[in-house]
Amino acid sequence: MKFRTLLLTLSLAAASMVDAATPAIDQQFEQTVRPFVGKYCVACHSGKMAPAQFDLKSYTSMDMVTDDFARWALLAERLKNQEMPPKPMPPPPAGVVLARRLSNAEYDYTIRDLTGQDMHVARQFPVDPANQAGFDNSGESLTMSPALLNKYLKAAREVADHAVLKPDGIDFAPYPMLVETDREKYAIQRIVGFYLAQPTDYADYFEA
Repeated sequence: MKFRTLLLTLSLAAASMVDAATPAIDQQFEQTVRPFVGKYCVACHSGKMAPAQFDLKSYTSMDMVTDDFARWALLAERLKNQEMPPKPMPPPPAGVVLARRLSNAEYDYTIRDLTGQDMHVARQFPVDPANQAGFDNSGESLTMSPALLNKYLKAAREVADHAVLKPDGIDFAPYPMLVETDREKYAIQRIVGFYLAQPTDYADYFEA
């Protein structure tokens, strides 16, 4: 039972505000949330005398959680900040947070932010798998294989092909810079782009 999975489920429940929970979230609630709450929370938060009148034992379905999403959002936040359970009660285990690679979308966005060019190099990568809960951004699903590593290296070479050496640094062209004509095209486009960016009123030229 992973504490991180619990927080993710609670946060999703608090943010979703839907009429009915999905089967995957229902399963997470039954298999992860309710056992966790029963072990660490209901000793205090149950019955009519529960602190803050928050009787966690009374929540028996995901629909009941989503109907009271604000209080469960606060619960997830206090668990995250290790404010609950109060001392001297033993805290829940921190769980395992797996390191993961970037998803395909995150990889493309990172390349775009670093280079200024939307190259879509992740189009050659396999589709990101999802974990049992349906999330495609977890350490369980975003693993690295030798085949995928080769595709990462190929993508890095593709990005490097767009690099342009300038007197004052490095820039990236929207197309590969493989031959001299590519560099000439890049230089000409920069000149054209400079003039197109000027606030030129062509009416004045026609009048002249």
